[in-house]
Amino acid sequence: MDRTSELPTEILHNILSRLSTKTAAQTSVLSKPWLKACSTNPKLSFDESDFKRQHGKFLKIVDDTLEKYHREKLLVSNVKLCIFFSDQTDCDGIVDKWLDIIAKKKVSQVSLLVKSISGLFSERYNLSADSIFAMESLQQLELNQCKILKLKSILFEDSKIKCRNLKSLSLCYVTVSESTLDTLISCCGPHLMMISFQHCTGFSCIRVSNLPNLLSLNILCCPIEEVHIVDAPKLLSFEYTNKYKLEPYSYGFDVFLRSLNIGTCQNLRRVEFVKATIDDIDLFQLIQKLPFIKELSLRYCKYLKILKISSSTLEICSIGNCECFVQAIFDVPKLLSLVISNQFRLPSLSFERDSSQCRISIDYPNLWNAQRFIDLRRYLVELNGQPVDLTLSNTLWKFRSKSLRASGISDHHPTPQVENLISISGYSTASYSTYFDAIFWTCWPKSLIVQCNEGFRKFLRQQLLKKYQWRLSKCTWKEYLINAQIEYKRKIEDNWMTLDRKMLAANSGIIEEIHTIRFKQAKRKDKNEG
Repeated sequence: MDRTSELPTEILHNILSRLSTKTAAQTSVLSKPWLKACSTNPKLSFDESDFKRQHGKFLKIVDDTLEKYHREKLLVSNVKLCIFFSDQTDCDGIVDKWLDIIAKKKVSQVSLLVKSISGLFSERYNLSADSIFAMESLQQLELNQCKILKLKSILFEDSKIKCRNLKSLSLCYVTVSESTLDTLISCCGPHLMMISFQHCTGFSCIRVSNLPNLLSLNILCCPIEEVHIVDAPKLLSFEYTNKYKLEPYSYGFDVFLRSLNIGTCQNLRRVEFVKATIDDIDLFQLIQKLPFIKELSLRYCKYLKILKISSSTLEICSIGNCECFVQAIFDVPKLLSLVISNQFRLPSLSFERDSSQCRISIDYPNLWNAQRFIDLRRYLVELNGQPVDLTLSNTLWKFRSKSLRASGISDHHPTPQVENLISISGYSTASYSTYFDAIFWTCWPKSLIVQCNEGFRKFLRQQLLKKYQWRLSKCTWKEYLINAQIEYKRKIEDNWMTLDRKMLAANSGIIEEIHTIRFKQAKRKDKNEG
């Protein structure tokens, strides 16, 4: 007996909304309750990927279903439509017809995901803006790979614009004119809570004004040059990301944010800039306007040189790939995390009011010679015992350990200690022994994590399975390996497992399964410590 048929219709509707289009349709043969649920489900989802090479059949199913709901006056709350097209005539007029029906059914959530059969992101399906502005009950709109055609002049009459209840607007790979976008945002002002643009074209300026309930504004990889946020008192998060490498296709030129105007945004908590032409003065003035900011992220901001941040609320700060960045001065007593990544030249750091809880994370790339290790050691010494997590990436080392010893630095300062050191395997013209000599000359890690490649596994086997004791000198990686607790993962997503030395001796093949290995060592010996 089918016990699911005894469930209330509302629960059957919920189950159907979680199934693929084809599977949901197949449940209609189970029983009369399931047939009724399939025929009256208010959450409609149509995905053409479930109908391989049956484009015409898919269009007919969607058309018949929407016509039936319209004719029988059945309730529709959500519509999600994923459709493929080969050219503009392929679905010409039919999608607009469906949107007219959806507007009359007072649907609150609409997702239209259009995909080109060619796979080109640059291709767009023409969509009339009239259909969108006619949706009076629309609260959530998501459009993908569309070109929104301009409004008819008659629609600019206030009485013709009905789309005034929109709370969430998400456009991805959408082309829309600046005037149409301005009209859409302004007419939905009182209710809009979230705005997201990804890989959109057709406009170079975004104006956000009189949006009393806006919480989030995200701009990802759009050729936007100006952003004006005039009045958004509840805005919590603003993200501007325009990194060229994130784009699936090229605009043919680099576009930077050159004008940013943030007015009344007293509650703004999170700000992220990627590839923005914001400079030191602009950023300082911006932070002063945000009394409750908690998170700041800056990447590929090429005009940042000397960063001075004064904030009583900032907790997280991340800076990376800012080519001219040389110094940061923090007056931030509540700072918990400072991340410095992919800086060719590590910036000097000073704290006017130290945060005892602050942890510094450094991703230091391109270790190709001894001087890079020397610079890194000096930098860690200057941090004067501040808790540091260190990642060494894109390593290409080709030097001899005596180059480090000749610097004489270790004779003047104790070896600085770091909390965690992550080493990402890279190509080497030197031995792993030389590399670890350099690491332990540079710093002493409480925890050492290494991503293993075939060469490092061979090196690991040689070191962990030796039958004799090394002739040890103080503060070497060999001593570290002998005293360390060892854990490993077979895959990135696995949990850490303890590597027992006796088990390893009995079955050395375990090493071939290791993806990531971690050495944990609390004990430290250093001839330079007082």
